[in-house]
Amino acid sequence: MPLSALLTKFKAIKTVNPARLLAVEINPETVKTAVWQVDAGQTHVITTGEMKEWDGQEAGLLAAVDESLSVALEGIDPEPNQAVLGLPDSWVSGTVINDEAKKLLKVLAEKLELKFVGFVVTSEAIAVEMKRQEGTPLTAILLTMTETEVTVQVIHLGKVLGAELVGRSQDIGADVEEGLARMKISEPLPARMILNDGHLDLEAIRQNLLSYDWQGRLNFLHVPKIDILEREFSIRAVAQAGGSEAAKSLGLETEPAPVTAVLPKAPGFSPNTDVAEQVSEPVVERIEEVITEGTETLQRAQKFSTFRLGSMLSVIKGYFGKLRWPSGWRLGRPGLVFLIGAGVLVAVMTVAVFGYWQKVKAQVTIYVRPQTLEQEVELVANPQAEAVDLDKGIIPARSLETEVGGGLDRDTSGEAVVGDRAKGTVTIYNKTSQAKTFNKGTTIVGPKELKFNLDQDVTVASQSATTGTWSTAEVAITAAQIGTESNLSADTEFTVASFAASSYSARNGSAFSGGTSKTARVVSKDDQQGLTGEVKDKLVAEAKEKLKTELANDEVLLGAVVEETVVKQQFSKAVNEEAEKVSLVMQLKLTMPAVKQVDLQTVLLARMRETMPENFRVEASKTNLEIKEVKVADGVINLVAVAKLALVPQFNLEEIKERIKGRYPELVKEYLAGLPNYETADIAITPRLPKRLFRLPSKASNITIEVRVAE
Repeated sequence: MPLSALLTKFKAIKTVNPARLLAVEINPETVKTAVWQVDAGQTHVITTGEMKEWDGQEAGLLAAVDESLSVALEGIDPEPNQAVLGLPDSWVSGTVINDEAKKLLKVLAEKLELKFVGFVVTSEAIAVEMKRQEGTPLTAILLTMTETEVTVQVIHLGKVLGAELVGRSQDIGADVEEGLARMKISEPLPARMILNDGHLDLEAIRQNLLSYDWQGRLNFLHVPKIDILEREFSIRAVAQAGGSEAAKSLGLETEPAPVTAVLPKAPGFSPNTDVAEQVSEPVVERIEEVITEGTETLQRAQKFSTFRLGSMLSVIKGYFGKLRWPSGWRLGRPGLVFLIGAGVLVAVMTVAVFGYWQKVKAQVTIYVRPQTLEQEVELVANPQAEAVDLDKGIIPARSLETEVGGGLDRDTSGEAVVGDRAKGTVTIYNKTSQAKTFNKGTTIVGPKELKFNLDQDVTVASQSATTGTWSTAEVAITAAQIGTESNLSADTEFTVASFAASSYSARNGSAFSGGTSKTARVVSKDDQQGLTGEVKDKLVAEAKEKLKTELANDEVLLGAVVEETVVKQQFSKAVNEEAEKVSLVMQLKLTMPAVKQVDLQTVLLARMRETMPENFRVEASKTNLEIKEVKVADGVINLVAVAKLALVPQFNLEEIKERIKGRYPELVKEYLAGLPNYETADIAITPRLPKRLFRLPSKASNITIEVRVAE
């Protein structure tokens, strides 16, 4: 069946018959492009772009097509902007492009100033091209690979036997077996598999499939042969299958190639049906109106990637080429003058534009996030050393000394029962024949083992020898413990010290009073220790700032305290003393080492070189050294520290200039966003250009790039 029976003709488009057009193949994970033309009635691919991967996002697709076309259009002048699309099966339902795909294609057309004149389903284009090359109907299992899925299509002598989409696992052989098993095909399966998709390691997949036990698991008469399509096969197929019909619609002469079989889209096929009979809808469709959704047709312009003088000249030439001489008008002197004037005008415009464009400058500032490299290192700061020793990690040092003072306060956290002791007066009875003196502090004991102490010395005479009457003496006492329990009532009996009650005793004539108790905040030992640490940290920080003012321009303070002397320390409250707050005033004398910045960087890089990633440099101003341990012996300072280096990526600025020259600023930022650690970018173009021409200079030498660390 002729290709024209499968592909509907395009509507005529008003254009100056372009000799060359583009082909853009979009796959779920990759993009391919090509430039093709009609020569001697046949469609020929003249250049192909690089295959580029994309991430399923709009910006990724835009960048991938842009970069691929930049390669395909190298040396092409003027650059075509009309293109035929090759789309995956999942983007097309019947002959209609899905809504989500339409949105992507619309952005693609607008941003890259492309005019899409038609599309072809890529798998069908592959089948058409294989038929054209091999001359016989296709009999094979076509496997289209992505990172996550494999599409399995079975074709036998132009008849579709089945098609399945299978999610990929680690065993590709099992995945293909699953797809084939779902089809429940009773006939022997084709002993040929064709792998399609160029960005994966298809050779590794091929080896995996060759080692699979196909005959033992499925209905294969022979071990299947496995072929790999060349990377450029599919884009050439898109250009060949869709290009011939697109060319005829644009007024180019072609000779259609005969076709007897194409692959149908899967799913949506009819099993055991001849492919040529099944495809009743056109493979190629007009999509310009679909994509632009009613907007004005994009005017023909050069692709955005590189602004070439030749492209501008072609536009001017095309404009004057549209002029038509009035019927019957002969070229005389006025006509000659007109032609000369027009030529001069074109020359002046060309020189003016060329001169203007040479003056365009661009300043691109790239802001990057620093990458932190953290590692524990051992260093030696030696005041006696004269040079760096990389093997031993020795850095020449200078000792700096200062004295700082200050204080802080904090809330207390201790709790204790506090209060007053009860007081009163007792009468001591001497029941012996000898006088007795009781010293101050002598203990008398009341009920419930409550103890009281004499407030002063007291002497009690002996009992009367004649009457036997006990002698007495009064004395003031104070409870040994706080609390209301010591507020005893009158006429309470007491024992005196360790004497028996038959010898000495005591009694109060009136009730005791004044005993109280409560739970209150007091100063704890932890309060004083914590406050001591806080004040020291504060004073050490102040000492560091003070010593930094004494550094030379090329020095850095290590921050390690080599020597510490407490000159003064005074707390406002003692431990267990009732208080809501406690304060501390302290004065310290501190000694710290200073080293040269270049010496420190040299030693750190030597210590951390093995863990540093390639193509990164150290941002010296962001280097941080956290001292964990300090040991001083014979004036030599041994340090264990955690070094934190701020690493900034090193870019090939000349390569970046080549990649961004001639591009629109928004597309430049999309490209820069793919750089490591990219944060944002500022682009300043001078002089200010009209929106249509507001691009970066086409000369890389007119672009200045600066890389800064984002704050």
